[in-house]
Amino acid sequence: MLLLLLLLHLWLLVTSATLAAYQESLCLALGGDCVREGDCWSHTIHNLCVHPHVCCYTADRRLPEPVTIERVVGGCQRRGKCVRSGGQCVPVDSPCSTWKVNNMCKGSCSCCLGEHRSCAATVTCQLQGGFCYKGKKKLCVHGTILPDACGKRECTCCLPRKCSCGMANGERIVGGTELVSPHKYPWLVGLKLPKKKDGYYCGGTIITARYVITAAHCLYDQDTGRVIKSKFLKVGVGDHNQWTTQDDVQGVTALVDVQNIIVHEKYSFFETFHDIGLVRLAQELDLVSHLQLRAACLPTNPSDMFEGTTGMVYGWGIIQTGDLKQPGIAREVALPILDKDCQGKTLGFMKITSSMLCAGDEKGGKDTCLGDSGGPLTVLKDQRHILVGITSFGIGCGIPGSPGVYTRVSAYLDWITANVKDDSFCN
Repeated sequence: MLLLLLLLHLWLLVTSATLAAYQESLCLALGGDCVREGDCWSHTIHNLCVHPHVCCYTADRRLPEPVTIERVVGGCQRRGKCVRSGGQCVPVDSPCSTWKVNNMCKGSCSCCLGEHRSCAATVTCQLQGGFCYKGKKKLCVHGTILPDACGKRECTCCLPRKCSCGMANGERIVGGTELVSPHKYPWLVGLKLPKKKDGYYCGGTIITARYVITAAHCLYDQDTGRVIKSKFLKVGVGDHNQWTTQDDVQGVTALVDVQNIIVHEKYSFFETFHDIGLVRLAQELDLVSHLQLRAACLPTNPSDMFEGTTGMVYGWGIIQTGDLKQPGIAREVALPILDKDCQGKTLGFMKITSSMLCAGDEKGGKDTCLGDSGGPLTVLKDQRHILVGITSFGIGCGIPGSPGVYTRVSAYLDWITANVKDDSFCN
């Protein structure tokens, strides 16, 4: 009898451990993590983790410091009014990436509005940093309402008052000479492989606090033909002269670690089609507190070609073919964006498609060059810089009749928004 009791006890222990492991695997499958209940202010599921832990299935939204169960659960219960608008009740001092509204939750809690599941936000709303909610328009009283930017009539697109995009620093023309004042284009970044101890081998553009957009070919190891491992890549932000630290801005200039690299799924290392990629930074950038760090604006209309306009390209690329060293200070040049006649033509062995655009001077002499790849081509519209192109490829540098080719950003707006779901764009 004693032996049977011992065997039964052992069976219960094994079953409990197996069940616990199985439950925890379900939590992980949801993209969550088992944490103490007071460490998670987002969605929690009980009975999927061993007590006193719960499954927090938006684990990246944990508060920086633990809070009490009473504060999170007892004081911030789900409230119908907040939930029906597409939000959730959170502690007043907790982070909210969209918009907080008082008087919709009990206790010392606010309603953090978010994308309502039945509201289909258009690309126009998303790329301007907005979100669609249900409810009265006065909920967006301190923001800007964007009309007809949600899929349903009862939904409203709210643009919260937060970071602004496309605002450059300083004037472009001084005494007839083109200059790049320090941190003039605060969204310009450089990609660096510290192990090689060289300068920035490619450029990139800040589009949100977490994401940098660049050319796909910049994210490949040129020796192996494979995507660079995140741990080997660094992103230089808030920099001006890459060869010195004397002009660095404290709290701004930094080499930021990379968490993830996203390359367009149709890109091939041996071709130039779909030459676009994203870099998710390991830390969030402060795009509000410093003039030297901002995001560029993205176009909001997929059909925009920007032909016939003048664009600005800039970066730390070499000045002319044959140079052995890049300049320390980023340089800029104005280039006309050519019309659709460029499409269908062949440049070298590469055919120009509708997802590309050409920019350059017919007489030559002005162009991007080695080291500028992945960097921005922007157009000034309503005093804001719109990122219209990503430096992709060309034949030589500044050769007459041979324009530079850029990835047309407006052709990839859906792809960009689909891959930046965990962050919001600046207004």
